[in-house]
Amino acid sequence: MVLNVNNACNDKVMNVINETSSKLWHCRLGHISRGRIERLIREEILLPLDFSDADHCIDCIKGKFTKTIKKGATRSSSPLEIIHTDICGPFPVTSVDGFDSFITFTDDYSRYGYIYPISDRSESLEKFKIFKAEVENQHNAKIKVVRSDRGGEYYGKHAPFGQIPGPFALYLQQHGIIAQYSMPGEPQQNGVAERRNRTLMDMVRSMLNHSTLSPKLWIEALKTAAHIINRVPSKSVPKTPYELWTGRKPTLNYLRVWGCRAEARIFNPQLKKLDPKTVSCHFIGYPERSKGYRFYCPDRVTKFVETRHAVFLEDNKWGSSQTREINLEEIRANIQTPEIRETDIPIIQNIPIISNVPRDVAPPTGNSGPSGTTPSVEENIESNNDDEPQQIEVTHNEEEPPHEDPQPQVTNNETQELRRSQRVRRSAIPDYYEVYMNEEDMGKVDDPTSFKEAINSKDSSKKI
Repeated sequence: MVLNVNNACNDKVMNVINETSSKLWHCRLGHISRGRIERLIREEILLPLDFSDADHCIDCIKGKFTKTIKKGATRSSSPLEIIHTDICGPFPVTSVDGFDSFITFTDDYSRYGYIYPISDRSESLEKFKIFKAEVENQHNAKIKVVRSDRGGEYYGKHAPFGQIPGPFALYLQQHGIIAQYSMPGEPQQNGVAERRNRTLMDMVRSMLNHSTLSPKLWIEALKTAAHIINRVPSKSVPKTPYELWTGRKPTLNYLRVWGCRAEARIFNPQLKKLDPKTVSCHFIGYPERSKGYRFYCPDRVTKFVETRHAVFLEDNKWGSSQTREINLEEIRANIQTPEIRETDIPIIQNIPIISNVPRDVAPPTGNSGPSGTTPSVEENIESNNDDEPQQIEVTHNEEEPPHEDPQPQVTNNETQELRRSQRVRRSAIPDYYEVYMNEEDMGKVDDPTSFKEAINSKDSSKKI
């Protein structure tokens, strides 16, 4: 016998190399991190390993990959450099003026925001045109960047090979505005607009709970919340958004409790001497283009009125004593796209042809069987050739009744009488009417040609 010493030595060396492989022990230890393996080596629980073969483990990437959140962002240095926009809604409660959603536009430099109520997402472009015309005229500057999510109203359509721009995206291209979109499933990349919507709706729910007004007035509460949030400090900016946007410090002395009762004096030229000078109403906000207040008068024909003369009963009642359930959560439609794989589609080569099943089954005769019952289900499959389609004849049994509704069977021996009306028929021609001339008598009867002949004729009495 001859022993190959070289082969035995090589096998021993390979075993030693495999036992000291860090990648091998990484798999043995359930794909733990490299730090834990090094700690086992330092505590002499595990022998020293060779980390030269330690590279990226694809299995670890598939099983442990997490999203990385970027901290910090580059802020704008002047107004209108970046505009953040997003649509919030629809909500289950429609406002009194027919809105169920709203769109926001927030300036990145000052964090001053605009809101526009909408009833459909397709209105986003029209609202942006209104916003763009106003802010560019007031600041004598141009909007440079618009940041939004990948919603269809902003992005357009998602084609298999890229983007098909929608009306909003095409409008930005035509006016030289750069469109920045957040990545799919990354709402934090549009966090300024997302957080603004959340803050506004939190304020709206609190204001509605504090008052006794109908939840259908949530749009008025939303406008008031946006008016307030533009005039209070923010963590993102050193001053209030109103001061950075207009260059003036805001005044808060005119603010009132939303939804409180008030006695407002409304302009009425027809007011008489003895009529009350004020109207009982509720405070619901501040006019956008005037200096005054907005009030809700449920007992008047004009529900919303504006005036600057009012007495606010803010100390009369602090909050509502009854807890109300106000559902103002955004409706989100989660539509899953069905996946169709080729293995799930059955391939049918020969489709059997089923013969017509009789709707009425004849009653059993005496030769039906020993017990006289209906014959059992029989499937007679006759196939002369393999290429010919199969014909299946099915007869029903009492245990498995047919799905069709039974219809009455009419035999030749039985004759069914037709149903006729029993109403007494009356002639359309009254009894006193007498036919003077039929159609076939035309030209045969000597008709009078003058009034005198008609009076002197023998049938003159019949012609009167």
